[in-house]
Amino acid sequence: MDQLAIFPFLEDFDTLQRFCKLPLHSGIGKVVSHGNPNPPLAEVPRQVREAMGKTQAEPAEQDFRASFLVPATGNSLLFLHWHSRCPLSRNFGQGLTITGDGPDGPFQLECPQYYVRVTSGAWEEPGWAVAEPINHVATVTYGSSKPIAKVTATINNFDFDYGNMSEVVRNQNNVLRVKASNRTVDFEWRKERVPLRQLLDAGIISSTALVTFSFAAWQGASDRDLTTFAYNVASMCSYVVGQHTGIPLLSFFDADGRIVRRTLRNAIESKFRRSCALPCLHSEDGVPKFFRQCFDEHVRMQVSDLWRRFPFVWAVIEDPPYLEQKYASLMMGGWNCSSEVPSSKATNARWRKWNP
Repeated sequence: MDQLAIFPFLEDFDTLQRFCKLPLHSGIGKVVSHGNPNPPLAEVPRQVREAMGKTQAEPAEQDFRASFLVPATGNSLLFLHWHSRCPLSRNFGQGLTITGDGPDGPFQLECPQYYVRVTSGAWEEPGWAVAEPINHVATVTYGSSKPIAKVTATINNFDFDYGNMSEVVRNQNNVLRVKASNRTVDFEWRKERVPLRQLLDAGIISSTALVTFSFAAWQGASDRDLTTFAYNVASMCSYVVGQHTGIPLLSFFDADGRIVRRTLRNAIESKFRRSCALPCLHSEDGVPKFFRQCFDEHVRMQVSDLWRRFPFVWAVIEDPPYLEQKYASLMMGGWNCSSEVPSSKATNARWRKWNP
């Protein structure tokens, strides 16, 4: 593995790779544009360089080494490298592409919009920058397009101690099967689940993905249908654990089990909490019954302007550390979920009813 791909964080290479949600992919990157094309503050140093006879190509005119991964905690990271000084600033950019050969074969990442979080010094060589996808989903395509047969989602902060299927790992079932709209969804431990859970319980990391869930694609389903179904399942899980259960990585496989495409998204994260709304997740009256009886209604809520924000409001209530903040989150969430603002006449009528 090329450790220079994450320069200057060479000493952190093993840390970033260990338990990562998506291993390192390296290749050649290009950008369409970056920041304001004519920023006033950048004109002075540019003119100074030109007066000294030193010119620097624009970001869109340069190819550069680039790599990306999704670490165990947090969202995807994009590492960008140049032989000379870094031409990027801490700003937004558009049209980042990375083409290379990764652990699953040739790939191309397309990132419609990104934000540079940190860069090398103005005169540091070689130049580098660390960016992240923002406002849009980044897509990683492997080889030629093929029909999708299976979808696997990596979900944050959802966990279970026992499954309800026959597969056994260390004398414990590691698959929890539920039915969502009569479609089978299998929650399964990640192979790194046990050490990751220990790190969470010890407070060494605050959030990570302990399990994935998978489901088969159905006849006539579009990519949008499959993605929407995955996010509906994930947001349903937030009711169970009372925290954000986002999807930082969504993978699409063909009928032979080969990866076709992945999408990377900056998922909102909560600090992991062990509490659950259901006392026994793996029992028939636990998560399986919850999905069987409530998932269809949850889907209808997700397309309603009145209720679609409710899972996020529910998940955020326990995030603040103090009771006053929890109460404020609850009140503001209830206000935001209300699409009808009553007239003053109706409000006064209700007030007189309850306060004669």
